[in-house]
Amino acid sequence: MIKQESAASAKLLTPAAVADLLNLKMQSLRVRRMRGLGPPFIRLGNGPTSRCAYRESDVARWIAERPTFTGTCEEKAALGKKAAARA
Repeated sequence: MIKQESAASAKLLTPAAVADLLNLKMQSLRVRRMRGLGPPFIRLGNGPTSRCAYRESDVARWIAERPTFTGTCEEKAALGKKAAARA
Protein backbone atom coordinates (compact mmCIF):
# COMPACT_ATOMS: atom_id res chain seq x y z
CA MET A 1 0.00 0.00 0.00
CA ILE A 2 1.31 3.46 -0.88
CA LYS A 3 1.61 5.75 2.11
CA GLN A 4 0.28 9.21 1.35
CA GLU A 5 1.03 12.33 3.34
CA SER A 6 -1.92 13.68 5.24
CA ALA A 7 -3.17 17.03 4.02
CA ALA A 8 -2.26 18.54 7.39
CA SER A 9 1.38 17.42 7.23
CA ALA A 10 2.04 18.16 3.53
CA LYS A 11 3.69 21.56 3.22
CA LEU A 12 2.76 23.17 -0.09
CA LEU A 13 5.10 25.47 -1.98
CA THR A 14 4.07 28.11 -4.48
CA PRO A 15 5.52 28.08 -7.98
CA ALA A 16 7.45 31.24 -7.04
CA ALA A 17 9.04 29.46 -4.05
CA VAL A 18 10.01 26.44 -6.17
CA ALA A 19 11.43 28.63 -8.94
CA ASP A 20 13.50 30.46 -6.34
CA LEU A 21 14.67 27.18 -4.79
CA LEU A 22 15.73 25.85 -8.21
CA ASN A 23 17.22 29.19 -9.25
CA LEU A 24 14.87 29.39 -12.23
CA LYS A 25 12.67 32.11 -13.62
CA MET A 26 8.96 31.49 -13.13
CA GLN A 27 8.52 31.14 -16.89
CA SER A 28 11.21 28.45 -17.04
CA LEU A 29 9.50 26.48 -14.27
CA ARG A 30 6.17 26.85 -16.09
CA VAL A 31 7.64 25.53 -19.34
CA ARG A 32 9.22 22.60 -17.52
CA ARG A 33 5.88 21.86 -15.85
CA MET A 34 4.12 21.91 -19.22
CA ARG A 35 6.72 19.57 -20.75
CA GLY A 36 6.78 17.20 -17.78
CA LEU A 37 10.41 18.01 -16.98
CA GLY A 38 10.02 19.61 -13.57
CA PRO A 39 9.08 18.38 -10.13
CA PRO A 40 5.62 16.85 -9.61
CA PHE A 41 2.85 19.36 -8.91
CA ILE A 42 -0.78 19.37 -7.87
CA ARG A 43 -3.74 21.47 -8.95
CA LEU A 44 -5.63 23.35 -6.27
CA GLY A 45 -8.92 23.28 -8.10
CA ASN A 46 -10.89 21.58 -10.83
CA GLY A 47 -9.34 22.51 -14.11
CA PRO A 48 -6.26 23.31 -16.10
CA THR A 49 -6.42 27.00 -15.17
CA SER A 50 -6.64 26.41 -11.41
CA ARG A 51 -3.64 27.29 -9.26
CA CYS A 52 -0.86 24.77 -8.93
CA ALA A 53 1.35 24.01 -5.96
CA TYR A 54 4.21 21.71 -5.14
CA ARG A 55 4.51 19.40 -2.15
CA GLU A 56 7.78 20.17 -0.41
CA SER A 57 8.53 16.46 -0.11
CA ASP A 58 7.99 15.93 -3.87
CA VAL A 59 10.36 18.77 -4.73
CA ALA A 60 13.01 17.46 -2.31
CA ARG A 61 12.69 13.95 -3.77
CA TRP A 62 12.88 15.29 -7.34
CA ILE A 63 16.07 17.21 -6.52
CA ALA A 64 17.60 14.16 -4.81
CA GLU A 65 16.85 11.99 -7.86
CA ARG A 66 18.73 14.30 -10.26
CA PRO A 67 22.05 12.85 -11.37
CA THR A 68 25.20 14.51 -10.09
CA PHE A 69 28.43 14.89 -12.01
CA THR A 70 31.99 15.76 -11.08
CA GLY A 71 32.64 17.43 -14.42
CA THR A 72 31.13 18.25 -17.79
CA CYS A 73 32.95 15.34 -19.44
CA GLU A 74 31.17 12.94 -17.11
CA GLU A 75 27.86 14.65 -17.85
CA LYS A 76 28.38 14.42 -21.63
CA ALA A 77 29.27 10.73 -21.35
CA ALA A 78 26.12 10.04 -19.31
CA LEU A 79 23.94 11.96 -21.76
CA GLY A 80 25.56 10.13 -24.67
CA LYS A 81 24.71 6.77 -23.08
CA LYS A 82 21.14 7.92 -22.52
CA ALA A 83 20.76 8.98 -26.17
CA ALA A 84 22.25 5.68 -27.37
CA ALA A 85 19.84 3.72 -25.18
CA ARG A 86 16.85 5.51 -26.74
CA ALA A 87 17.98 4.72 -30.30
